[in-house]
Amino acid sequence: MNLDTEITKWLNIGLNAQFVHKGSDDIKADTGAAKAASPFGDVYEADGSIKVRPWDDNRVANPLLNRSVDDKYYRTQTFNSSVYGKLTLPFGFTWQTTFNVRYGWRKDYYFDSDIKPGVVAGGKAKRVDYSDYEWSIDNMLKWNRTFAKIHNFDFTFVYTAEKYQNWQSTGNNEGFQPNGALSYHGIQAGITPTVSANDEMQTGNGLLWRLNYSLMDRYLLTGSVRRDGFSAFGQNNPFGVFSTVAAGWRMSEEKFLKDVKWINNLKLRLSWGQTGNRDIGRYAAFSRLTITNVIQNGVNYKGVYPSSLANRDLKWETTTGFNLGVDFGLFNNRLSGSVELYKNKTNDLLMDRAMPEISGYGKIASNLGELANQGAELTLSSVNVNTRNVRWGTTFTYSTNKNEIKHLYGDMIDVLDAEGNVIGQREDDDVQNGWYIGHAIDEIYDYKWIGVWQLGEELEAAKYGKQPGDPRLLDVNNDGKINDDDKLWLGTKTPKHRMTLSSDLNLFKCINFSFVLRGEFGWMDIDNLPRNETNRFYNTSNSVWTEYWTPWNPNSKYARLGANIDSPGVNIYEKRNYVRMQNMALSYTFPKKLINKFMIDNLRFSINVDNAFVISKWRTSDPLTKAITPRIWTFGVDITL
Repeated sequence: MNLDTEITKWLNIGLNAQFVHKGSDDIKADTGAAKAASPFGDVYEADGSIKVRPWDDNRVANPLLNRSVDDKYYRTQTFNSSVYGKLTLPFGFTWQTTFNVRYGWRKDYYFDSDIKPGVVAGGKAKRVDYSDYEWSIDNMLKWNRTFAKIHNFDFTFVYTAEKYQNWQSTGNNEGFQPNGALSYHGIQAGITPTVSANDEMQTGNGLLWRLNYSLMDRYLLTGSVRRDGFSAFGQNNPFGVFSTVAAGWRMSEEKFLKDVKWINNLKLRLSWGQTGNRDIGRYAAFSRLTITNVIQNGVNYKGVYPSSLANRDLKWETTTGFNLGVDFGLFNNRLSGSVELYKNKTNDLLMDRAMPEISGYGKIASNLGELANQGAELTLSSVNVNTRNVRWGTTFTYSTNKNEIKHLYGDMIDVLDAEGNVIGQREDDDVQNGWYIGHAIDEIYDYKWIGVWQLGEELEAAKYGKQPGDPRLLDVNNDGKINDDDKLWLGTKTPKHRMTLSSDLNLFKCINFSFVLRGEFGWMDIDNLPRNETNRFYNTSNSVWTEYWTPWNPNSKYARLGANIDSPGVNIYEKRNYVRMQNMALSYTFPKKLINKFMIDNLRFSINVDNAFVISKWRTSDPLTKAITPRIWTFGVDITL
């Protein structure tokens, strides 16, 4: 429901409200079991009941077993509402107050049948009841005035406050007697009931001052300062202050470009600014207490102990960025777009730092390190055809990004020369997490697979504990052993380049065809299927087809069956580059002259397909999700009477 009312010339009020109810009782098939399923077997017994082990192999379950014997109930309800009032004041001032509120409820019930292996007799059930509530209020004062017809000032002051709370109750039970026929409805009938609750709350507030100035609508200047507070940070640093300055120059409005007919718009932008990140757990900065059971003299008591350390100095993560951009429109805006260059630096990253075991705590939330980030973005939009009956437009986007760890924890270690003498110091890396100063946060540092040991190389392979058919790693220093000294920088797990091409074609004002083509390039990940190690169970379970080395059919890409992949462990990295047809849509809108006689105002048929195809050398799964991604067809009819 949407409502906007003008009470007087100086007062407007409005209301937006929405209620959504959604639910699904569907239980997904086990795609992992489906991939491992042998083509020889029966999904159902002779009497039509589900077969637990279709291939009589205890390692592979029936992919349809869960959805055939389990029971599920999942419902969500959400109510959103926004109430606002706008007051127009003298001298160019306006005041607007907006109050937003949201209520949410969720019921998530599940029953595991004892027909499934590993489930206790009678089955087990779980009921999760969850509700949350949040509100925010925004008060905005604006002032806009123009002086001498060329100086325009636009001032904005905002004060905002927010609060969020949730309540969750969870009940578990198993071993239902006499059986599990009541599913989760009779959760009290089990023999090992457990209950738990988790209630959370967070609050925040903020102040913003912003001034926009323009001279002749040609020279633009913006400055802002905001102060944000968040309850999850330490008591000493709950607030963060972030500033921004930006300038713009509409070059196309200058006299020296007025006569250049093929330039319709040309704008240069330059900005410097800070943003804050508060993405941490609601109680990450606090010392939390955990309840445990303590048995003394045969009596069970409840004990409480601190399970995490507090950090009173935990503060906002801050990113400082510099941006240079150009917006343009050419040839009567038939070609338009923008170019962006940026360089960011993030300080005081919100991270969990490992604690010494002697402390009794595993980690503590901390502000650590510095991460540099730089990249470029390009957007090009074109109107390729624009006639009375045909309009065709395309948009191409490209982006590239590179990050580098500048600092971590500040722990210094000695730098030694070849004789073991100390010649300096450097900041220590975090080898456990794979973070190395001077490299990207997701850069791969590992041994390099260079093929397979072959016949005739038995003596050389034996030095490394291998034999023909085993994976071969690069011995960088040729010392006859593979250790950390032989690791190399192999690539990155995040795409270096991203591209998107979208097209929209309209014919005769009734036929529309569009598509979105997406690609990501310059990244790698682990594909260990060519290792052919012993845990593949080739004779009983299925997998992606993989060749293998044999003495009579040797190769350098696939190891022998049951290959030795240890001492040290072998990982094979392959490129995850891909091009995907993300979406294709075709629709037909009936001419009004044809449908108006049937008292129909609008009628449109459409067909849409998501994930139409993927082009990639990544063999094992969807290269983006590393899982099975469905192709989704949607047929639609839109009618307005």
